[in-house]
Amino acid sequence: MSAPHDPDARDDTGTGGDGPDEHGPEEHGPEEHGPTPPAARRFIALPLPRDVRTRLAAALPDDPGLTGGLRWARPEGWHATIAFLGEVPDALVAPLVDAVDAAIAAAPAPEELTVTEAGRFGRAVLWVALQDAPAGSLAALAAAVRRAVDTTGLPVDRKPFRAHVTLARGGQRNITSRLVAACAVPEGLRWRPEAIEVWRSYLGRGPARYESEARIPLRA
Repeated sequence: MSAPHDPDARDDTGTGGDGPDEHGPEEHGPEEHGPTPPAARRFIALPLPRDVRTRLAAALPDDPGLTGGLRWARPEGWHATIAFLGEVPDALVAPLVDAVDAAIAAAPAPEELTVTEAGRFGRAVLWVALQDAPAGSLAALAAAVRRAVDTTGLPVDRKPFRAHVTLARGGQRNITSRLVAACAVPEGLRWRPEAIEVWRSYLGRGPARYESEARIPLRA
């Protein structure tokens, strides 16, 4: 299995200009713009259900020799990223939800997702893979979502979609093959996904915190 890519943040900093100042720039000083519309770092995610998170968390190693110095993601925030957007103005969240909702109406949703095995992205990221049924249905859903984002004019990450859930980042310690081997993913970690969500990121000291802002149901 190829290692997944984590999406990179992107900025959308375009602003509109004012009309020409008929009194001339020297008299009135620099051209002024209105305040920047409120925006936040957002992405579209497929969350893991509580029971899957609980069983997975219980199976992860707690040996300080393996895990000391890692930056673990909060279990309540475990998710598969469907589309990373970067900075999205608050006013565009509702149009984004409408566009995605319309697009996925014609996209067959996965009937089942299963957490399969642990892996790593280089020595920086520890993750677990997701297997979809029918095969390819989750990638098709992600493609439909990204096409919908395109119609809104918002930027979207273009890296190839790989179904995974990030568990930890290296922090002060490299992710090693021993750590990956120690992640004994339980059998039977499967569920039928019911929705994808628009999530907002809060970054700062410690693990990132996420807030679900909108839920978009998947069609059978």
